[in-house]
Amino acid sequence: MQHYCVYRSHNSTTHLVRRYLVAIGITAIILLTLGQNPCIAQSQGDSLFTTLRMELARSKRDIVRARVLLELGRLQRRSKPDEALHYAKEGALLAEECHDDDLHTALLLLLATIAIDKSQYASAMQFALEARTKSENKGNDAAAVQALGIIGTVHRMQNNTTKAFEYAWKALAESVRIGDKQQEAQALSNLGSTHRRLQNYDSARYYRLRSLVVYEGLNDQQGIADVCMGLGTIEEADNKPQRSLEYKRRAFTVFAAMGDEIGMADALTGLGRSYLSLQKTSPHYGDSAESVILRGLALAERVEARIPMLRATEDLYRLYKERKNPSEALRWHERFTALRDSVFNTAQATRLSEMQANFDSERAMQQRTLERWQRNMLLVSLVLVLMVFGVVINRFWLKNKSEALLRLKQDALEFEHLRAETLLSNILPQAIADRLKMGEKTIADTHQDATILFADIVGFTELTSRLSARELVRVLDHVFSGFDDIAAHYQCEKIKTIGDQYMVVAGVPHQNVHHAALIAEVALAMLDYMESLPTKHPAMPMLTIRIGIHTGDVVAGVIGQKKFAYDLWGDTVNTASRMESHGVPQKIHCSEAVYEALKESFIFAERGAVEIKGKGTMQTYFLVGKRSL
Repeated sequence: MQHYCVYRSHNSTTHLVRRYLVAIGITAIILLTLGQNPCIAQSQGDSLFTTLRMELARSKRDIVRARVLLELGRLQRRSKPDEALHYAKEGALLAEECHDDDLHTALLLLLATIAIDKSQYASAMQFALEARTKSENKGNDAAAVQALGIIGTVHRMQNNTTKAFEYAWKALAESVRIGDKQQEAQALSNLGSTHRRLQNYDSARYYRLRSLVVYEGLNDQQGIADVCMGLGTIEEADNKPQRSLEYKRRAFTVFAAMGDEIGMADALTGLGRSYLSLQKTSPHYGDSAESVILRGLALAERVEARIPMLRATEDLYRLYKERKNPSEALRWHERFTALRDSVFNTAQATRLSEMQANFDSERAMQQRTLERWQRNMLLVSLVLVLMVFGVVINRFWLKNKSEALLRLKQDALEFEHLRAETLLSNILPQAIADRLKMGEKTIADTHQDATILFADIVGFTELTSRLSARELVRVLDHVFSGFDDIAAHYQCEKIKTIGDQYMVVAGVPHQNVHHAALIAEVALAMLDYMESLPTKHPAMPMLTIRIGIHTGDVVAGVIGQKKFAYDLWGDTVNTASRMESHGVPQKIHCSEAVYEALKESFIFAERGAVEIKGKGTMQTYFLVGKRSL
């Protein structure tokens, strides 16, 4: 869960209003001081709520009513978000009618945070962008920094990590510049969350722990609890369930002391997930997991916190699946799928992108207007150079400082972009990665001429029983790294490895009239490589492989939305796999189509008719070598 301290406007009001707001502040401090006791915290919260409601009923001035509605929205946000949303919307209308931009901005930011709590990311983005525009026009730096953080959070929740990093770095740089420790802590926390999504767990811990230190210095219990939940999520993702459990317990204790029901729901479902991980070592954790998750789900449903609901339904599906209760597992899986589709959907992501693009376009237009104005002012300043010399020097210094900050942020963005580009290129063929980056949504191609090779280590199952996990991975790494080098040398495309099976293709994604010959060269090189392994690596066990080759047409495409995979389908793929599975150790088993394509340039030995599973009787051959010129 994310926490934002909504900016408060301090415009001049009547003496009575000032005294009233001071009273509210004192009451809030008492509430936080007593927060270690949930019952006392709840009692004080009810008392403060009653006082605010009475003041709302008495107040006649719209500006005072708007301020009271802001405080009511903040008070109810984490326990009754629908009521908080009603108060914030009513207050925003009054503040806008009173032309109090700072108060209106504070209410817009409150609306954005409530929308994030309810997983309504398009609304959150709309409110945050409007708040950013107003705060920048008024020179309200604290509110502008908070808006940056909220925009980054929305991008992160929609898995747009590039934009999430951009806005988190902006928020961090701006909060340090203006000395706002509250927003500095939030920006550090957001950077940690974004690194966690990229599985950079060490970086994620670093930024989260830095955030925790700042929050503890501010004695901000809400921030401390949120960061502890984030640290628990990091340790959970890094397969450290015991440390995850400790952080989440601390978070739940703080949320409960504050009466923060959204936070409690998030912590309970998080604790349930940790118990699920720990049940592998202590089975009694399974019963605890079920109880805690159901409690968290009930609370999350009451406050309409959809992210905890999503986590709870997914974990209940996993729990009942492991208990071999298919009916219950199916019921929870259907609820999880419906929730996931409502929280993360393409239409919402497209709308967010359009909103961001429109905002950036308007800012660019404003920037060009500003630059033209600055050029005109420069011409005037040349005439009055002696009078404005000091001002010009000051502006020059500020500009250099701003450019230095901009370069710092640009360097960070370029680094993350380069890393993302490298990762995508390692996963997919370069031509396919380029098409995805150009915005192509669905990639599915038919290739009429392609040759596929499958290679499989003989006796691998028996080998796994003799070797430790570390030794087994080392053996596979030696074998498949060598195969990767061979495939790259002959300009063939490795598709995937499945256990001890290796798949490579020629003629895909780029057409190549020599596809069959290239795969034949790869196969012969693989046999030579396997024979040379004991010499290169004396500790390696003796290994042999079976190789199968077939040529024909295939369908190739990209599947997946979060984890991309480039794969091949069709009868050619199945036949090549059958050639391998019906082959002979240290031989290259080929179909008749391969023989016909290569018989003039390669040497084959006829195997004869072979009964192939799923294909019937086929005439097959062994590839022996290459004919000399």
